[in-house]
Order: sequence, then C-alpha cells, then structure tokens
Amino acid sequence: MGATLEIRRLDRNFPFCLFSNDGATLVGHHWHKEVEIIYVQKGILKIGVNDELLHLEEGEFYIINSGDIHYFLSSPNSMRMVVQFDFTIFEDVQFLKKHDLELIELFNRIQKYSVLWNEEVKQKMITYLKELENEFINKKEGFELAIRARLYDILLLIFRDLPHTENHKLNYPNRKASLLKLEKIFHYIEENYMNDITLNDVANYIGFTNSYFAKFFKKYTGSTFCHFVNQYRITKAQWYLFNEDLPITEIAYNVGFINVKTFNRLFKNEVGLSPTQYKKKTIFEKF
Repeated sequence: MGATLEIRRLDRNFPFCLFSNDGATLVGHHWHKEVEIIYVQKGILKIGVNDELLHLEEGEFYIINSGDIHYFLSSPNSMRMVVQFDFTIFEDVQFLKKHDLELIELFNRIQKYSVLWNEEVKQKMITYLKELENEFINKKEGFELAIRARLYDILLLIFRDLPHTENHKLNYPNRKASLLKLEKIFHYIEENYMNDITLNDVANYIGFTNSYFAKFFKKYTGSTFCHFVNQYRITKAQWYLFNEDLPITEIAYNVGFINVKTFNRLFKNEVGLSPTQYKKKTIFEKF
C-alpha cells in the first residue's frame, strides 16, 4: 500500500476547511494538494511528515505543504486545530512573481516547524487562526471575505517573517521505499491487532530481520513495536467502550489482549482511568 491521496470535497469556489481532532486514532500515510496548518491546542501530537517523526507540544504549529506525505500517530489526550486550503483560494499573487516564486515553492522554502519561529510570529499565527475559526464557525455575512483576508495575512507572515531553510527541494520521492514499508506495517497492524502478533511476524511480512525492523520502527514512530501495538489496541478499546455495550472482558479479547489484568493495567497507564471508570465517564458524556 502506498500513501493514499486524500480528497476533501472543498468548495471549488471557496477551497477552505477548518476542524478539530482529538488525536485518539491513527491516521495513516496520505497526501493532498491542499496546504495544511496544524496547531496543537492541548497535549502532545505525534506526527510524521515525509520521513521525519515529530512530537509537537501544546502551542506549536506545523505547516504541511501541498504534496507532503504525512501521518498522525495516536496521541491520546491531545487536541489539534487543522486548517486546510487550496492555493486557488488566493488571487494572482503578483508580489511573489516579482521574486520568481510560486506558492508551492514559497511554502517549501520555509521552516515549517514553529520551534524555529520567534515568539512574535507565533502570536500572530495564533491570532489569525483564532479569527479564522471564529469566522468559519459563525459564518456571518461576508465570512468568506474575512477568511480570505486572514489567509492573506498568513501568506504575508510566511513571506516576510518565517525563517527559510536551505534544504527546500521536494525530496519525498527519494523516501518512498521507506514510507511504503511503514504503510505496510500500519496496514498489517490494522488488520491483525485483534490477534497475537509479534515483532517477528511483521518483520517477516515486510522482509526485514528482527533487529533491523526494531530500529526502523523506532525511527519512524518513536515507539517500540510492542508499545505501539498495545497503544493501538487501547485506542480500539476506547471505541468499544464508548460505542458498544459489551463486558470489559469481551472488549479486552476483541482488541487482542489475552490477559484481562494486563489490559486493565495498560489501559489505565495510557488513559489515566480504568476501563470501567472510562465507560462510566463516556455514559455520562452521552447524556
């Protein structure tokens, strides 16, 4: 499996979207032609862009350029704002042409990770994103004009104030083989998490030795294989607890745990509540 093309049905006349995500589930490798600005509002977000794994902390940003392959690892207790827009939302940007720049090239030259931005730039970006959110949610008369205005503010901020990087060539095709392997691993876990899967099983599946696979997996996910699989199972268990009226024991077995005590212990370590406490909490939230 390769990185999939994500097609969001944005309005052709107004190609803009804004939404929030709680980070509970894994989002596999994908790419799209829209630019995506990620703003972490709570917790720590684990994101991979091309072959780089990042842990974005609360208050940090990352700008994903058109065509960048990216994925989101499960990041419980996090919250992110996502802003997506197509370059066609901008009218003819003459000031870029004076510098022989296309929009995609401009976005590829900048330091996309906000740890390298100064505080004034970060505060401006927060202000613009909050104004975008307010306009998009309330949709008062003329909100499209207001959103375009804020996007132009962001474009000017990027052009004037964001630091540039020397390593600005589109290099994700050179990383395709590693990304394809990682996508195969994620797919295998998605299809088999309910079974007793081992590092050896997956290493054999993709043609790696156990030791090379362990290093490869750690590099791209920041986690050991065992911890990642258990975290994935816990995420699935949270879904069952919220959506299905099943005994805790049955849920544990459904997501691949053969020992309920182990399930209870790992669930509490990951979520901060026992499965029973979590289920009671979700029942209360439904009402």
